[in-house]
Amino acid sequence: MRSSAMRAVAGRRCPPWSRPGEAIRLFARGTTVHPCFPVAGVVGCVLLAINEGTQLASGQAGWLTWVQVGLNFVVPFLVASYGYLTAARVPRVHGSAAGEQEKGAPRTTGSAPPRLAPAAAALLASWTPAALIRSPSPPSR
Repeated sequence: MRSSAMRAVAGRRCPPWSRPGEAIRLFARGTTVHPCFPVAGVVGCVLLAINEGTQLASGQAGWLTWVQVGLNFVVPFLVASYGYLTAARVPRVHGSAAGEQEKGAPRTTGSAPPRLAPAAAALLASWTPAALIRSPSPPSR
């Protein structure tokens, strides 16, 4: 049995999507406005104070400054929307045109990370902190 707070949180989740067109439709329908608008407001105010605060305080704000003020709020909204939609992304299962997996193809669940090629795995294994720190060479005479 779920509490009313849990139902409220579950009701605000972004619908799952798997194709970019679906994410664009969700964004265009305003799915991201309610959760991302407060984030954009707070971050936009901080950016406004940092970037255009002195110009606005001195009264030297032209039309270009006001465009920049608007961008201080639009960019955080877009970034927060991207993060909100990315969290709801469901990976597509690759298979034949009928939606079935090809015979002999490994079964993908979408939760396992992609496997590295052996050469890439060996290269990453050689990049340990001890291998990256080199001892200083002795002074030459």
